[in-house]
Amino acid sequence: MSKFTDIEGYKYEASGGIPSKVDMIFLYSLLNISQTNGWNDELRFSEYHILKFCGMNQTENRKKRLKKSLEKWKRVTISFSGTFYDNKDYSYIEFGVIDDWVLEKNDNKLEIRLNKRWLEKIRDSKYFKYVSFDHIKKLKSPLALRCTNLLAKLFLKEPLGR
Repeated sequence: MSKFTDIEGYKYEASGGIPSKVDMIFLYSLLNISQTNGWNDELRFSEYHILKFCGMNQTENRKKRLKKSLEKWKRVTISFSGTFYDNKDYSYIEFGVIDDWVLEKNDNKLEIRLNKRWLEKIRDSKYFKYVSFDHIKKLKSPLALRCTNLLAKLFLKEPLGR
């Protein structure tokens, strides 16, 4: 199990393994779809749609990799003590990234429900900006992706995307 704490004091635990660049691309694509649909936490689309959106081939191996990634994000836990973005003070709060996901057998549609508190954390963060998904897909390594996130936090003086 992997654990780390970010600069805002949130503790992350990944019991499904450390998310890789491919996992991040899938998550950023879900976030991008949510954002463009008014921060909707309930998403529904085909495996083909999400793979195409991510610029990936629609092969059986990629479909399996998408499922593995959803399993990983389902097993990420975030915890925090203090004042959350709703301005309430919490002794302790814990939530995930994905509450649940389903792949329907008849029509191969994915239904994914993102955690509302996680979406609030992203949307209401002072470091928030809309995801440039095309830029994210072009990055070649997990390190480049992480550096992009850190540099955005270091150099932003004003919140973006509001």
